[in-house]
Amino acid sequence: MPIYKIAELNILIKPIYSLVKNRLEPYLTEAESFDFDASADEEAVAAFCKRCRYEYPPEAAESTLVLTAICNRILESYNGFFFHSSCLAMDNEGYMFTA
Repeated sequence: MPIYKIAELNILIKPIYSLVKNRLEPYLTEAESFDFDASADEEAVAAFCKRCRYEYPPEAAESTLVLTAICNRILESYNGFFFHSSCLAMDNEGYMFTA
């Protein structure tokens, strides 16, 4: 039962594809209990891919579904918020911004 420590929460995620498993590997914990399950099953992945207007790889669909489940649960149940920021280099200058 793979449990990952993300945002100080123990989250059960049962990866189907190696993309998600590899991305989550640094967060793997030995905890035996979890706060919630953010797994996406094969049926949900297939339904997501079918709804997309463009071809969407199942590996990417699983990643999207898992991340969405984590974000929604943190926002709904843990008084969380998300803050996006980024930076780039252009013409030997650095630019940082938030949204």
